[in-house]
Amino acid sequence: MHGISRNGKVREILAHPDRREPLDAAIRRTLSRALRACSKSRESVAEELSILLGMPVSARSLNNYTAESKSNYRFPAAWVVAFCKATGDDSLQRLLLGPELAAILQLGETAKEAILRSKLGLGTQMRRKGAQ
Repeated sequence: MHGISRNGKVREILAHPDRREPLDAAIRRTLSRALRACSKSRESVAEELSILLGMPVSARSLNNYTAESKSNYRFPAAWVVAFCKATGDDSLQRLLLGPELAAILQLGETAKEAILRSKLGLGTQMRRKGAQ
């Protein structure tokens, strides 16, 4: 599915050109990985989501959102920030950025890290050790 941006360029909305899987499958996979990597149980994540969202969320609903066989269950976009906070994993937000914005974010993070290293003097020390 395509849409037209304000400047007239065609852009893909539901799938990225460098992604081999449909966006729905990528979201399910990312949700599953974040839940597995999280130190909390799905029940605990669901409970935290309930608090953050102000509405009941069950572990069963999380299971439905991650199951490829449950195509009629789609993870709500309004829950993305709360899910990332509850799991301590921002990979879902990064996935939804798309490749161009994700690259810009990565560039910004790299620049921030370089600035912090230079303020702490780590860059200079690293260069000196490498020159020896």
